[in-house]
Order: sequence, then structure tokens, then C-alpha cells
Amino acid sequence: MANELHTIHRAITDLRTRLGFVVFVRGPLRAHADALEDLWTRLQAGLLRKRFTRYRLASQTSWTPLPESTQSSFAEVFGMRGSLVGCWGLELAEPGDERGDGPSNLWLQLTDLAPVRGLERASHLRVLFPDDTPATTITALGEWAINRLPLWWGSGGFVFHHTAGPTFTAHTRMAALAKRYWGVQIQDLTSLQWDGLRGMPGVNWLTLVGEEFAQSGGLSIERVAAEAAGPQVGLSHRRGPYGAAIAAGPKPLKGDINVGEDLDAYVRVARLIQPLLLTEHTPLFGPFAKPRVLSAWLERFGAPRAWLECDIAD
Repeated sequence: MANELHTIHRAITDLRTRLGFVVFVRGPLRAHADALEDLWTRLQAGLLRKRFTRYRLASQTSWTPLPESTQSSFAEVFGMRGSLVGCWGLELAEPGDERGDGPSNLWLQLTDLAPVRGLERASHLRVLFPDDTPATTITALGEWAINRLPLWWGSGGFVFHHTAGPTFTAHTRMAALAKRYWGVQIQDLTSLQWDGLRGMPGVNWLTLVGEEFAQSGGLSIERVAAEAAGPQVGLSHRRGPYGAAIAAGPKPLKGDINVGEDLDAYVRVARLIQPLLLTEHTPLFGPFAKPRVLSAWLERFGAPRAWLECDIAD
């Protein structure tokens, strides 16, 4: 039999840097129905400058058009009623690709999580923005959170977003990019349902700190807000009933060390809330399956040399 040559195709993955926002709460999101109703009203009024036109639940693969206008409540429109068993999810998107989270799309995701065997989990609300979104749109969402939602913590700025292809390949590529782009955050939402209760996976351009979250790390939210308002160049902050929002400069940065982007403001925020930051994280994939690599990345603003010298290929 003649030998046959088989072509081995290179693994391809779709990994992008996106402007994003995420906020976590302890326990189920539906416990904060009033806040979700307020957000729904504000979204319809143009809080994010664009309008969502379609939605789907976590159990669905196809999109359903949203009515152009509705007086119905959030719970009525999306069926978020009653007690929660397991998890409940919702996606909202503007017109675009089938996935809904394409690079030019505005996309919102809600994940509502019930406890597992009595162990509490962190539910979240996540938004991905088009790259040309002004910083004021992201801060508007942050101000809504600290004023209306009893949040645990949140962040806004550039994040890695993996949409397709092998997970190992994506994380290998992510590690290489993270060595250059220090301001792009890794957010593994599956791990953060547990790890996010213990702390934050580093800081981003916009950092949200909830009242109870600050207390869990031995910090006073008043002190955090006061120090953010002190004579530290490049920081600005807002204080709300449920927490504080701190911005590291006028706009999000990818933190490209090859062109010398100034990350001093990010470093100051990391030092300000250091007791609230994770130093250990559930192992991920690729180089980030190694605790020493993942820890070096998590602590890059506090111990930059360790991340600079970290061999991700070893």
C-alpha cells in the first residue's frame, strides 16, 4: 500500500483584546432585582450609547429580537423569576455576527449562579464594547454599579477574549501577549465564580471596590477613596453607596512595554488595594497552568521583575 501523506493543520484560535467591563456580586444576581430593573431602564434610555436589538438565554442557541420599546419589567421580558437552581444566563447584543460578541459589537452577559452544596458563588454582569467606545461610556457603567448594585468588585479596561479554537493554544498565545501588554487583564469567569470571592485577578484601568469586599481584606472603603483622591497624579475616583470606582488615568491602556506606555497609575492602584488582590488563582491552561507563571502575572504591578524574567516556555 502506498504511503499516504497527511497534512497536519496548525491549531488556530481566535483570541482578541477587547474593551470590557465586569462586576461581581456575592451569590445570585436576582437578589438585586431592583438594580437590574434600573439597569434595564437605563439601557433602554441609551446608557451605553447604543441599543441592544436581540437576546438569548443560556439554554438557547438562536437569538430573539427585542421589541423596539417595552414597558415590561426586566423579569417579565427575560423570565428571571422565582428561586434559582444551578445557573441562569442571558446575553444581549446589537446587530452583528451570530455569536453576538464580535469585535465591533456591543455585548452584555448576565450569569446568575446559585450555591453548590451550600458553597456560595460569585455571579457577574459583563459587557464587551467596540474598540472605539469612549472611556466615559465605561465609567458611566461603573458609576451605575457603585450607586445601584451591592457589588463585590469589578473592573473595566482591556481584557483578553477567547471566542474559538483550542483553549491550550489560546492560553499559550495569551501568555506571549501578556508579556508585552501588561494592561490587558485575564478574566477566567469559570474560575472567578469561586476565586473572585477571595480577591481580584489584578487591577485594570477602572477598578470597583465594594464596601464588604474592602472589609474582607481589612481595608476601609473610606480610606481607599480618600487615598485615591490624594495627591497621586493620574488617579480619579467616584464614591457611591455601595463602593468606590478608581480610574488609573484618563483612558484604558493595553500597557505595551515595547513602546513604553506609562503604567504608573495602574501600579498605584495595585498598591492601594493590595490586600484585595489574588496571589493564587485556580490553574488555567498552557503556561498559566503553572502556578509560578500565573502568580508572576497576577503580581506583575507589585513585583514587575518576576513577570519580566518569568520563562513562560519552561
